[in-house]
Amino acid sequence: MTIFYEEYHSDTEAVKGIEEMRNKGIAADDIYVVAQSDQHAGRIAKMGNAHAAKSAAGLGDAVINAFRSGGNKHHRELVKLGFTDAEAELVEEKLEQEKIIVVAVRTPDGFTL
Repeated sequence: MTIFYEEYHSDTEAVKGIEEMRNKGIAADDIYVVAQSDQHAGRIAKMGNAHAAKSAAGLGDAVINAFRSGGNKHHRELVKLGFTDAEAELVEEKLEQEKIIVVAVRTPDGFTL
């Protein structure tokens, strides 16, 4: 089992991506939405019946993230979802470009949309 993710440019595309993942057998409990803001991720997750990945909000996380390249607040959550540090940094760059990331965890090897 591996993680799989797709990037989207709009809320509508992201919701369609979530629906496609579910249609291909991924459980709603295994689908997460990551966006630049937690509120944005929450709205998309609610529309698509998925989970919103929450950015690090605690003081300790803020201090840790301040020393990361770009200070991105999502790094820790991305690693919790199964990304390596290097992969998380690449996804963070996509978030900085205001892309929406939909992540499926526990996907079968070779899963594609």
